[in-house]
Amino acid sequence: MHGALQLRNRHCGYDFSFDGGKTWADQIPPFYQFIGKDGHTFDACSDPTATFDNGGNAYVGGVLFDITSVASAFVVAKSNSPLGGSFFHTPAALSFQTYRDTPLGVVASDNDPDVFNDKEFIVADAGSSSPKKNNVYATWTRFANTGVGVGGHSPIYFSQSTNGGATWSTGTEISGANSAFCTAFSGEINPNACDQNQGSDPIVGPDGTIYVSFFNGNTPILGLNQHLMVKCPGSADCTNPANWTAPVQIVTDVGVQPIGPNATTGCPGGRQCLPPNGYRIDDATFGSLSVDNNSTLYHVFSDIRNGVGGTCTFFVATPAPPCDQDVFYSFSKDGGATWSALFQLTPPASAQWMPWGAVVPNGSKLYVAYYDRAYGNCEFTGCNDITVATICNPASASPSVTYTRVTTSSMPNLVVANNPLEAGFLGDYMWVAVGNLGRANVVWADTRGLNNSVEEDIYFAAVP
Repeated sequence: MHGALQLRNRHCGYDFSFDGGKTWADQIPPFYQFIGKDGHTFDACSDPTATFDNGGNAYVGGVLFDITSVASAFVVAKSNSPLGGSFFHTPAALSFQTYRDTPLGVVASDNDPDVFNDKEFIVADAGSSSPKKNNVYATWTRFANTGVGVGGHSPIYFSQSTNGGATWSTGTEISGANSAFCTAFSGEINPNACDQNQGSDPIVGPDGTIYVSFFNGNTPILGLNQHLMVKCPGSADCTNPANWTAPVQIVTDVGVQPIGPNATTGCPGGRQCLPPNGYRIDDATFGSLSVDNNSTLYHVFSDIRNGVGGTCTFFVATPAPPCDQDVFYSFSKDGGATWSALFQLTPPASAQWMPWGAVVPNGSKLYVAYYDRAYGNCEFTGCNDITVATICNPASASPSVTYTRVTTSSMPNLVVANNPLEAGFLGDYMWVAVGNLGRANVVWADTRGLNNSVEEDIYFAAVP
């Protein structure tokens, strides 16, 4: 889960299980011995990310930042295959490697008031027949002041490691430009730069092609944004930005949810939330991309297009439920050049948000998990559940969908009155992964707490 700036000195932790998720252990990786370019160790970590390569080696990454200085970094640690993710160490191939914390793999490190690294993901090429098997890739958002156009931008950057995470290529901008889709608010010399981005999601196809989807705001209409995708072939040098395609639009995004602050719900100022929750509803981090062994792509996201004209948008003086935020998916059979019509997965007159998707390797099923207020009276009280939609034949004209309520009881709403520290934030994304058994492994932030407490904890469920 995303560790927000609102909680100081938050560290990234990683859990592991060797019995299918029945029991778990946890650890804090050796990120906090890393010395940034400001000459000291970092205060906090955000956006933990993990991946496995074809040999069973695990990698974890995180964005490091300071509370009172401008330094930020993106670092990676490794867990060799015999360890299974139970302990992380330096990625460098040194003697006694597993006993060494440093050096870490450094994707990015800055000490510049005009630069901040954010919202990173890593993914390894785990394909058995890929020409780049076991490469590890990183994408992230690089916020920077430019003094050009609107004065600043947030392009998607890319870096790769070809030696097990030990060293990383110089970061390069891959979000590109497109005069058909990116027509406003450029912070670069090119007025059609697609450079106002967040929420990149990298995946690797069976032939080594790297696909990256991301949320983009280079659009002229307030609240009408878009999800874009770029790719680099498995046969190309992806450290060269010329080998990445121009961005293609997957879908438009209607993001007119009510804007905070709200002193009662805890919705932060400038953030968008769906009353009566104060939880951030950030379409910018809700786009999820997956690919099957036939190289068919699947994109999952949520927005409030069906709620426009209702009582729950920022055009309404006093927003109130029902909030018709819905979850959708589409697919592409031509490498992302064109996309199918949207399939709506969720019912009307209630809120579903923060989805994530994963497809089984043969493409027969797509799992989509999301937060859901359709149970009981949750739409009006603010309690939540987790639902998993299982879509059979998802790349057909007539897919079939079944639904599983994962939570055994609804999560209580966190508001300022019962938890002033955590009210207003339930994470920026959840996660779904497909295991060897073909089931959906779902991870989310849950407010049911332990010992009758009202707090946020990380939960896991396997959906067969």
